[in-house]
Amino acid sequence: MAQELDGNRPHGCAIRFPINATTTGAGMAKPLANLERQFCEGAWIKMFELTMFELMLFLHILGAGAWLGANLTRALVGPYLTRAGNNTSAAWHRATVWIGRAVHTPAAIVVFVTGFGLVGLSDDVYEMTDPFVVVGILVVIVGAVLAMTIIGPNGKVIAAAFERGEPKQVARLSRRSSVVGWVDTLLVVFAFFVMVTRWGV
Repeated sequence: MAQELDGNRPHGCAIRFPINATTTGAGMAKPLANLERQFCEGAWIKMFELTMFELMLFLHILGAGAWLGANLTRALVGPYLTRAGNNTSAAWHRATVWIGRAVHTPAAIVVFVTGFGLVGLSDDVYEMTDPFVVVGILVVIVGAVLAMTIIGPNGKVIAAAFERGEPKQVARLSRRSSVVGWVDTLLVVFAFFVMVTRWGV
């Protein structure tokens, strides 16, 4: 066993894991020896050698994930904090406005720009007129409009209404924001689906 492990381990490498059948177990010794060899040969560096298309795709997915995550946070956490008292609820709704500026807006811009980049780098495999691309563009535009005209402004007004102690206005605007927020979330989920399936291509 020891001879077999030595055969898998690189010689003259500064990176040495404490590998032997006694300390790691027979089942893990060989995989760890292979991992050690990959580190020594620099194979791990290749994980970060991205093409421009892969970089665009990574940023596109990251932006879409941030957008969806922020939406779900607002939708699922909001109802609990809205019932936590006027000061806490007001602070939460002001935080949602900040989330819109700090998360939604950058995420939408990243998704929009990288979406165009992915189409441009696809070597004519995809076109701007492909249905799934059109859906993606429309979702970004609709999401931006909803955020700027309803979700963002409502957050400020709801926070102020909590501070003034106006429960009726809070309830009315909260319902509106909740409905619009879920519409936006469902649109993003639908966009995920059509992107993954490349709907219409």
